[in-house]
Amino acid sequence: MKRKILILTILFLFTSIVLGQKTDKQENKKTGQSIKGKITPYKGDKFNVSLVEEKGEVSPYSDEQEIDKKGCFSFENINDGHYKIIVTKEDKKSFFIPKNKSIRVTINKDNQNQEVEFQLIKGGGLEVKAELFKEKDIEKGMTIYGISSEDKNKTFSFFEDDSLKSKDKISFYGIEPGKYNIYVNIMGFGVKHIKNVEVKEGELSKAEITFNKSSKCGLKVEMKGNFNDNQHKLLYSTVELIKKDENNELSTISFGNAVVDKNGKFQIIDMQPGTYRLRVHFKVKNIITGNETEFWWGSQFVKLKAKKITKEILVLEPEFKFN
Repeated sequence: MKRKILILTILFLFTSIVLGQKTDKQENKKTGQSIKGKITPYKGDKFNVSLVEEKGEVSPYSDEQEIDKKGCFSFENINDGHYKIIVTKEDKKSFFIPKNKSIRVTINKDNQNQEVEFQLIKGGGLEVKAELFKEKDIEKGMTIYGISSEDKNKTFSFFEDDSLKSKDKISFYGIEPGKYNIYVNIMGFGVKHIKNVEVKEGELSKAEITFNKSSKCGLKVEMKGNFNDNQHKLLYSTVELIKKDENNELSTISFGNAVVDKNGKFQIIDMQPGTYRLRVHFKVKNIITGNETEFWWGSQFVKLKAKKITKEILVLEPEFKFN
């Protein structure tokens, strides 16, 4: 008899919870609260609009939609709360960008139906070309193109990874007019910079960077040690060189990267003379569990001299283990 009462109690609680959830959803649907908006002047470009609840929680409410043919959007049945509306470009070759990338709104009984407007401004574009020589002359890895602005009033900052096999240039559109810094980082070479490149309204500005494969300033390293154990398999490893600046601090703009080959060797050339911190990045796979792990190893300093390829040997300690 007690067992039957227990089962009935559990069923009652379960039914109450399910009905409660349905009631909540029904109440939400009846709120009638909405956030509507438009993008103006609308030129037919494609934009996505995201609505994100600002709760500071791990999984806040969010929704996303495309604007319609008139440049309008609408989020219906919104609960009370603070929200952020974010507009992102889908048309990558459009010069037009929203003046404000996000707008904050509050929904409650006093502000049940909110209307917002995103104004478009005409930006410019930037085409960055890097002379990559032939693919065989460069380590197979990733090329990173990026541009950023030192103007605190401009928040634009962008980077993109691009396979060496695909192309030797990349274009950025929808950039607010102004002056920008460009960097291109190719595996096996020191990073290259161009400063104060001007982007003009409605124009595609162009910049070109050349890498010197005959440079005599660089680092050549051979790593010795056991890269695999009975439980782990090395998937790949890369290295990072970061230069110390005049204040003896690590620079954020002067660095180089390379891919370590299967024999534990790598080379980075076309660097500037100076002292650099050298670290190795590993990615390994646990053969038993299948889990993949990434971690950094080592932190030693090497001095690179002008017109000289510095040679180093890195020895993994006998007790070195992939954790």
